[in-house]
Amino acid sequence: MIVEIYGQTCCGLVDGVFGYCGWCRSCSGSEFPKKLSEICDVVAQTKARGKNYAIIAIAEGASFIDDQGNTINSESETPVDSFGHVQLGGIGEILSKMVKEKTGRDVRATNLGHTQRGGSPAAMDRVLSTALGIQTANLVLKGDFGKMSALKDGKIQTVTLQEGVGRLKTLTKEFYALTKEALAG
Repeated sequence: MIVEIYGQTCCGLVDGVFGYCGWCRSCSGSEFPKKLSEICDVVAQTKARGKNYAIIAIAEGASFIDDQGNTINSESETPVDSFGHVQLGGIGEILSKMVKEKTGRDVRATNLGHTQRGGSPAAMDRVLSTALGIQTANLVLKGDFGKMSALKDGKIQTVTLQEGVGRLKTLTKEFYALTKEALAG
């Protein structure tokens, strides 16, 4: 099963966390593109272990390398959205067809999209959102603009917008290695 999840620019971070928590056999984000042969090897190794399935996560902004060394990715017909971001989607379907062709196994794709953001909030979700809301309302009442509330070092703090969202939060080599090791077993 190929599971396509959302994520355009820092997709490996989302993909890696999703894969780690969901015990996927392979994860592929934009930071560390995988070879098609590596993905097919995962499917073969899973079968050799007596399992009839493998879950492979791939972020919508990810790419992989085919057997000829070409980078395969997906861009929709609409080049950019209203915010100027490239419209992505369909990489899971492309990958599933190529893995099926190469391995002869029944491979299906599903696209979680934004449904993965759903679910009932836990108590901590409610506490955190309320605390962030109160902190932000206090900033507005003080006229302290250009800042945001954030959970930092375990505390609700005020940070500049640049500090809060001024850089992409990408998958680190260390976390990537950790997920590869954890999911290899």
